[in-house]
Amino acid sequence: EFASGAAYEGRKDLGNTEPGDGKKFKGRGYIQITGRANYTKYNQHLLSKGIKDDVVTNPGLVATKFAADSACYWWKFLSRNITSLALAGTSDANVKKVSKRVNGGYNGLADRIGRFKGYWGEISKDSSKYA
Repeated sequence: EFASGAAYEGRKDLGNTEPGDGKKFKGRGYIQITGRANYTKYNQHLLSKGIKDDVVTNPGLVATKFAADSACYWWKFLSRNITSLALAGTSDANVKKVSKRVNGGYNGLADRIGRFKGYWGEISKDSSKYA
């Protein structure tokens, strides 16, 4: 996320209850996890997999070491059943629907359409790549 995260300060719906949480827990990762509550849930997920890196203490790890893994986590656990939308295929209209669910809008849509088609192609060849 290019923004500082200041707009998330005090957002109790994101679990940002402590001063500085907005900036500390701004959106990070390929599909951005945002807010103290989501970082905490993701941290618990990492611990359940035996990974001891603490993304609550060191949230920058979500943007670097765990950028892809956190996106898979978001997709599987936080996306409100987005998989059924995604499995409808790679038509531009479908990618637009998924984009709306993920981003709330269409910023970067052309790039996303291209990338989604590429990822879909990889998953179609090897379903084990789907997290």
